Amino acid sequence: MTANADMGSVVMLSSAVAGVGVSTLAAMLARTLAQRGVKCVLVDADLQGGGLDVLLGIENEDGSRFGDINAPLGKVDGKALLRELPVWDGVPVLSCDPWKVENPQWWEIQACIRSLAQTRRMVIVDAASHIGLDGLEDCIGARHIVVVEMTVLGLARAKALLKSSGTFDGDDGPSPILVGIGPRGTIRNRGTTDVAEAEEYLGREIDIVIRPDGRLCSALLEGLGLRKPNTATRKALERLADCVRGKVRKA
Repeated sequence: MTANADMGSVVMLSSAVAGVGVSTLAAMLARTLAQRGVKCVLVDADLQGGGLDVLLGIENEDGSRFGDINAPLGKVDGKALLRELPVWDGVPVLSCDPWKVENPQWWEIQACIRSLAQTRRMVIVDAASHIGLDGLEDCIGARHIVVVEMTVLGLARAKALLKSSGTFDGDDGPSPILVGIGPRGTIRNRGTTDVAEAEEYLGREIDIVIRPDGRLCSALLEGLGLRKPNTATRKALERLADCVRGKVRKA
């Protein structure tokens, strides 16, 4: 299927490794872009885990989540939907809470993404491991960010993910942005694969590398929400924002 013209403003983040930090990265990217004046919306398409509103500390905020939204004939009023979403740090958030309500169908997610792409300059989608999202054909033309855990197993799984779908081949859109994430809990980076080895194995360039931020991780685990990252992480986010901002339509 030919990519929808509106999907050029959509960025989908995913990884072959669960718990590597895709949701956190998606949220921090959206916040970074918003701070630059880019009007964003954050969509939680993690159908297995969900809980982006919990991660961000807005689970008790009023507003719509997946499960509250009806998409008759696969269409949603984007402006009306945007007004109903809870807001985190200036970014509207459409979250998925599978422990509360039944998961949306792929076509409902597609309808929401398409409608929001017509009302905001950029839609950041937390696609997790892409499980349950195979029908999102209109998002083939979206920009993809693949999060790679910088370990032997992480690289093997990333290589399999990159080979498994034509979505990542660049034939139907730009090549994916690869973000290397250092594993958490290691001592002096032991067990972490360096960038040169990772690039040689994947046959692709690692565009950005983010090292674990201990204070940020601790705050998340304590339920304190997503705090400001350290200087190194902030610089990496700025570079990532530079990579995707060129795809944003001018207001």
